[in-house]
Amino acid sequence: MRTHFRYRSSLLLALSLVTSACGGGTEGMEESTHLGTHEPRIEDAQETRMRIGGAVRFDNGGSVMDFIVYRGDLQLMDAKVTFNGIPVEYDISRGTYNLVEFLGSVFSEGRSAEVCAAWQDELLCRTLTAPGDFSILGPEMFQRVSGSQPFWAWWQTSAGASRYELTLTDSSGSDTLARVSMSGTPSYMFYPVNYTGLATLTVEAVALAPDSDVLGELTVQRMVRVSFHLEP
Repeated sequence: MRTHFRYRSSLLLALSLVTSACGGGTEGMEESTHLGTHEPRIEDAQETRMRIGGAVRFDNGGSVMDFIVYRGDLQLMDAKVTFNGIPVEYDISRGTYNLVEFLGSVFSEGRSAEVCAAWQDELLCRTLTAPGDFSILGPEMFQRVSGSQPFWAWWQTSAGASRYELTLTDSSGSDTLARVSMSGTPSYMFYPVNYTGLATLTVEAVALAPDSDVLGELTVQRMVRVSFHLEP
């Protein structure tokens, strides 16, 4: 794990003022006591630190990357963002720093990569690791399944995944029939689905970057799909 973070803090300035004041005898000590009542808290510095959130999604042999950079509650649109040294430009239509890699050569299965954001004199770098390849074991492609009864979906474990997200849609993908987020055993039982026709199940293996609770949720998601027939 490699996470770098540095930021300019008025806490250092306050400490230097206190040190200088203490060098002036009793009067300096009185001044340092006065200054101490205005020192920023460590919590204040944490609330204004820079964060990187977003996701890298693997789909059909390529990858789509969307990153959001914050400083405190402010979303930054003028940061310099790189992914493994490749510049990532801000896309105003998406509201993210976006990079599309059709061949997946920038970031592949099981490898680690680094996303960095620089703004003014602050720099934050975070490490991402792609979850392992996996397959859906059932239902099988174009299998006929009764949607009026509970039915199972199961898949291989993806190395490095912390959770799985399942989405069941109609054939066009416009109507979501079920959506589930889960961890643990790579299987799930769907309850009866009120739909007849070709359906598509998408399973996403999600790997979470370290320190996501502090530096923003940053995920790498690998998607696999299968289409099957739901019958009464």
